[in-house]
Amino acid sequence: MSSPAKCPHGRCIYCPRGENAAQSYTGNEPSSMRAIQNVYDPALQVRERLKQLRDGGHSTDKVEVIIQGGTFPARPYEYQEWFVKRILDEMNGRIAPNLESAKSLSSTAKHRCVALTVETRPDYCREREVDLMLKLGVTRVE
Repeated sequence: MSSPAKCPHGRCIYCPRGENAAQSYTGNEPSSMRAIQNVYDPALQVRERLKQLRDGGHSTDKVEVIIQGGTFPARPYEYQEWFVKRILDEMNGRIAPNLESAKSLSSTAKHRCVALTVETRPDYCREREVDLMLKLGVTRVE
């Protein structure tokens, strides 16, 4: 889950705006609590979630990553790139020099990112945002 940030369009009526949580979350969801516990660091969140899955007997060799936290494309691109790279570096088990290298390493990593989903609103899913999402390696939009 990405760190809490105000949406540039203001507050949607359906967003609960929980304390210390993304506007679209209450802060009581398992993913929100994991994010808060790990100070919204994407690598720490991934490390903990992979451990939870392994401890529960699930395979973690192929992982679908879902970035929650609201309209991800509304965040500065530098933050988006940093966030995705931190996720991939953790899954790859090593720090890559850049996002492209991290994406390449992911194809042979112990924990392969086979899908990457981000949340967004329709007004943040225009051609420019879609191009940037594809550059990040996004495969699905919610």
